Amino acid sequence: MAVFRDCFVLLELKSFPFQEKKTLMSCVTENGGHVSYVVNKQCSLVVTGAMSDLSSSRLRGVRKHGTPVVGVAYVYGCLERGLLLPLAGYRLDTSSPAASSSTASSPPPSSATQAPLARQAFKAAIEPPKGPASVGQKEKSGEVVEVVEVVEVVEVVEGFRIYTDDDSDLPAFPEDFQVAKYSIFQKVTLHSNTLSSGKT
Repeated sequence: MAVFRDCFVLLELKSFPFQEKKTLMSCVTENGGHVSYVVNKQCSLVVTGAMSDLSSSRLRGVRKHGTPVVGVAYVYGCLERGLLLPLAGYRLDTSSPAASSSTASSPPPSSATQAPLARQAFKAAIEPPKGPASVGQKEKSGEVVEVVEVVEVVEVVEGFRIYTDDDSDLPAFPEDFQVAKYSIFQKVTLHSNTLSSGKT
């Protein structure tokens, strides 16, 4: 399952503990994504804990290239569903007064052909459809309001059901339940014992 296939994700997690940073990085890379360290045309997404974590130069890059900025919940949501989710509920506001700078008036990229193919595919997967009100959208007083239908996804892998923390039918565990913390394996090699034939 390559949720972030061909996506370049910049992780800006200053206020997070090291272990969680490492976990998020492995979530992205193990699911087909690449970790980016610079906001440029190739960067598909910026994941941050808070807008205050972004430096002024990163914020300028985000505005210049039109790169979406989302919270950490977006990564976990995509992994839970197994696909790229729309950015609507996860996008962080990059135009807030606290985050404004001298480049606030810079226009977004002029054409979609400037972005690499992976970025275009990423945007196509996460952006809601544009145009007249379609299925899943209703028109209300001149503006289009998107209607989101929540569907419960039950994931079954090779005959085993995978439960999440918010499942309503989560099985109860006994009081003395323990999780194995270590697995120790021993490498066994078979040596062929050859007997030397000698005359005695």
